[in-house]
Amino acid sequence: MKVVNRSFFVHAVLGYCFYMKAIIMRLFFYKSLAIMNQYIL
Repeated sequence: MKVVNRSFFVHAVLGYCFYMKAIIMRLFFYKSLAIMNQYIL
């Protein structure tokens, strides 16, 4: 039972890190798009 809980905890941490990384990448992507739009306009 302890092994199952440990593997579940590892998967939860990895999923949380992946989720945060996706949010950060999306923020950088939108910021770079705004900068590109400023240069085009």
